[in-house]
Amino acid sequence: MALSAKAEIRQQLNLKNLQRHDPLIDRIVTSTSHASLYDNKGDGWVKTGVEGPMFLFARSTAPHYGFFVLNRNGLEYVQEFLTPQCEVEVGGEFILYEQSADAGESSPPARRATASRLERSCTRPSRRSMLLIET
Repeated sequence: MALSAKAEIRQQLNLKNLQRHDPLIDRIVTSTSHASLYDNKGDGWVKTGVEGPMFLFARSTAPHYGFFVLNRNGLEYVQEFLTPQCEVEVGGEFILYEQSADAGESSPPARRATASRLERSCTRPSRRSMLLIET
């Protein structure tokens, strides 16, 4: 399905913005207009204050896929890569993401979760990301 001219312009502007942070991003696979990032280091889920649009992207070199949250609340943006070592779980409005611990790392990795206000807008990218990780 072709994008409208306005949607195509918005898509190109979003891509250029992401490429300012990572020039190897070559396309946006899908996106959601709002996501909130939470961390869990063993003491329960804590909202990080990072909120804004989330983009599932493809890159020209490895790691080939990832997601990016453009923070509307500050200057800290979040970029995470999706690799075979990642564990991703989709549950309702949440996408749970955990990167495996590096060899020799003493503490377990932090788990991250993104949540969207609208389940419909979050489910689409999360299902797509699950497919990308399995390939």
